[in-house]
Amino acid sequence: MSRRSGLPWAPTSLPPMRRQWCDVLADGVERLRDQVGGEELAAQAEADLDGLRASAMFWVSREMTDLATSAAESLPEWSPAAAIPEPFGLLAWAKPAGVFDWPVPGGTERIPMPVDALCWGVREGAVSVSCAFRTDRIADKLNPGLARLPLLSHPVGMWDLEEPVAHRVEDGKVAPLAVLGSAWLLMGQRRIVETRTIGGPGTADTAGALRDSPAVSLIELRRPDRDGRDGGGDGGQRRRSEKRWWVSGHWRDARVGPKRALRRPVWISPYVKGDPEAELSERVTVWRR
Repeated sequence: MSRRSGLPWAPTSLPPMRRQWCDVLADGVERLRDQVGGEELAAQAEADLDGLRASAMFWVSREMTDLATSAAESLPEWSPAAAIPEPFGLLAWAKPAGVFDWPVPGGTERIPMPVDALCWGVREGAVSVSCAFRTDRIADKLNPGLARLPLLSHPVGMWDLEEPVAHRVEDGKVAPLAVLGSAWLLMGQRRIVETRTIGGPGTADTAGALRDSPAVSLIELRRPDRDGRDGGGDGGQRRRSEKRWWVSGHWRDARVGPKRALRRPVWISPYVKGDPEAELSERVTVWRR
């Protein structure tokens, strides 16, 4: 991926990237311990490091990234407890899923950086989320210490697990947090998303020897049926329609959990509705100045 590791941006690179990331952070924890009064900071940093080490790893394909981003624009209120796939996670996008302002260490400058990954961790009933970007994007601008990291992250938000979340846009753009929520919800819908795992115990390396490699879940878009239906339309038409038309993708509210207190919206993919034998009506959008 970079001049330091030589790893490409690919799902097979996530385990070694995380290992490299953890090694550098572990060195930082030791330095904090050696500082006078650094015990508290070291304890917090070590807790964050333990969370990263325990993180489940996900790789989201380009098509799924597009779907998660577009679906996030209309995402209704949802409950993190009903959607979060794992207590600790590292989710990488095959293509950037937005932009966030990264504060340059030691100064007041903030640089807009692509969201290459998001990581999260649950503690005391809340989930904290950080955006991350690949350091090879600005390797020439980083000091040697930061340049050792394959990814740089920054906290961007925290959610109460039980409380509904409502956010869609920031400065006219879809917020990375909304895209993460959209991705979590979509990952739980097997008729839309296909998940397969690579790596894991017993993976053979290039020399043919067996070694332990942390598993990475690949999140991909499942191909729709040929007729364009995915179960979102009426199973049986009560009355015969003289037309056939496309219904746009949309979220449908759903309540789950005790007393149906948690919100877990369901994404309905675009589908064709109406008489199967009727001509398909086309929608034309006209942009006016």
